[in-house]
Amino acid sequence: MFLLSRKSLVLAVIMSAVLFGRSAVFAEEEKPGLKIGVINFTKLFDEYKKTQAINKQIQEKFGVRSQELKKRASELESRIKALQEDVRPKNDPALVADQQRWNADKADFDRDQRSLFVEMNDYNTKHTKQIFAEIKEAIKRYASSKGFDIVLRTDNADLDQAESVQSLMLAFRTNPVLFYSDSVDITDEVLTLLNLAFDRGIELVPDTTKASNSPK
Repeated sequence: MFLLSRKSLVLAVIMSAVLFGRSAVFAEEEKPGLKIGVINFTKLFDEYKKTQAINKQIQEKFGVRSQELKKRASELESRIKALQEDVRPKNDPALVADQQRWNADKADFDRDQRSLFVEMNDYNTKHTKQIFAEIKEAIKRYASSKGFDIVLRTDNADLDQAESVQSLMLAFRTNPVLFYSDSVDITDEVLTLLNLAFDRGIELVPDTTKASNSPK
């Protein structure tokens, strides 16, 4: 058995401490920092080809009925103004009949307008949810493949255009990232991935709108 002298023991302890300290420093230096990306969500949503396709579908599906309702609304407004300016006695049977017809037509208009709103809202909500799901998946796939740890959302909110305290606060809340370098902006890359998948008919996530649109 070899015995260390007191001097050798002290030297060994010092060397161990030095080596351990150096290795700890190297480990700290080699530890990678967070890789952060930023997405301009408004741009991503607006320039995604599927968003543009859905907007076109909404116009094709509901545009004619919407225009017809606008025309009926204008006619009803003209008729009520004429009735309000009518000089006939209020108990005139013809005037009363005209008022009753207006009330009936207005009730029909309100019913048709509510029906159109419900249909448009339902259609738009379902497809917007699908688009959001696809955008989220595209961000996840791109960020994972490039080693990003976190992706933050920014927006096009323009604080200078706010006309009230409420609109100013809303614009501020919708744009949580106050500053970022162009080097961390991955909007265009994710947009390319989204549009490429759309052009090739690739479903990034299952399309739940197909089931709801299929005939029963």
